[in-house]
Amino acid sequence: MNQEEIYWEEQEYKRAMEIMHKNVMDVTPEELQFVKDYGLIK
Repeated sequence: MNQEEIYWEEQEYKRAMEIMHKNVMDVTPEELQFVKDYGLIK
């Protein structure tokens, strides 16, 4: 992987972690889908 690919992987990971740490009542459907697509929840 090149530097740009690594950067975007890190950004996706950080976003997924931010969503996972949010109050469950504050998570939007789009954020929930992002976390599902990322593979953190089923």
